[in-house]
Amino acid sequence: MATLILFLAATPTDEAQLRVGQEYKEIGAKIQASRYRDNFELVMGPGVSIADIQGLLLQHNPNIVHFSGHGDQDAIVLEGPDGKAQMLSERSLSGLLEIVNRDGNIRCVFLNACYSEDQARAISKSVDCVIGMANAISDDAAREFAGSFYQGLANGRSVKDSFDLGKNILSAWNLPDEQVPKLLSKSSVDPSSVFLGKQKDTGRSKASSGSVQKPTPSAAQQPSAQPPAGTSPAASLSLPGTWDATGTVQMGFVRGTSVSRYVFYPSLDYEETGALNGAPYYGSGRYSFDPIRSVLALQDWRSPAPMLYFLSNVSSQGFTATAPDRVLELRRVS
Repeated sequence: MATLILFLAATPTDEAQLRVGQEYKEIGAKIQASRYRDNFELVMGPGVSIADIQGLLLQHNPNIVHFSGHGDQDAIVLEGPDGKAQMLSERSLSGLLEIVNRDGNIRCVFLNACYSEDQARAISKSVDCVIGMANAISDDAAREFAGSFYQGLANGRSVKDSFDLGKNILSAWNLPDEQVPKLLSKSSVDPSSVFLGKQKDTGRSKASSGSVQKPTPSAAQQPSAQPPAGTSPAASLSLPGTWDATGTVQMGFVRGTSVSRYVFYPSLDYEETGALNGAPYYGSGRYSFDPIRSVLALQDWRSPAPMLYFLSNVSSQGFTATAPDRVLELRRVS
């Protein structure tokens, strides 16, 4: 089974805005361009609140937990129901990870947040390897360090080597935060002998082992269907209808052109048809859209996790969708 990385992100509206979407995209791109890319699965949990975090950990049962956001010496900063800062204390975070990791499935926690070293030290009592920040770290340095760390893991290097590669890239780019990242571990664990992504079975269990059957759309939901009568364009994105998408997909070091037609049904089902490098393909599944965070999730029936797209240039007639391995421009047809 693949090593699952659960990427938890929080950007409260009353804090300085971080480019967590860009960090997620860059980590995905570094993994996709690596030797053991098929041994990793990257899952995003955007806009994380205290109410979300326990459920996400239990649902995904990750091998690596990555947090991207703000922090201080006593807490990480999550998002409250109103979108503003919500503090999760060191005691609560380390306690939660201790409980959910009693099976030892979480091998690494990465707190990509300022002043998180003390929290990392507390978490290292129950998790093999933990990365935290001894001081403030710039947004650029945090992204570069994270991308290089996961590039190391996905090329078969140990946690210690990957950590050192991350620090080295900060030095190479003359970024001033080379000494801020800190690697901690259990007293019984040597990070230089911890490898993630190369083993045949990480022990991660699936949430469901049964196959999922695609529902058959009704006649009113066929690709030629129009939006419901009387529907007017919404102020935010209104999905039901037929959409064309053009863009590029990155597979390892190769870029291929994709041309697709998406049909978003009112039932929250979608279909995708098109061609990739001249070969036809078909996909279908479920979708959800969060207009507040501008995130579109497409859950293909064949995939264990949704593909998350960060949206920009959003209007009722089109939007740009960005994921770690692709950028698509979608325009409404009907």
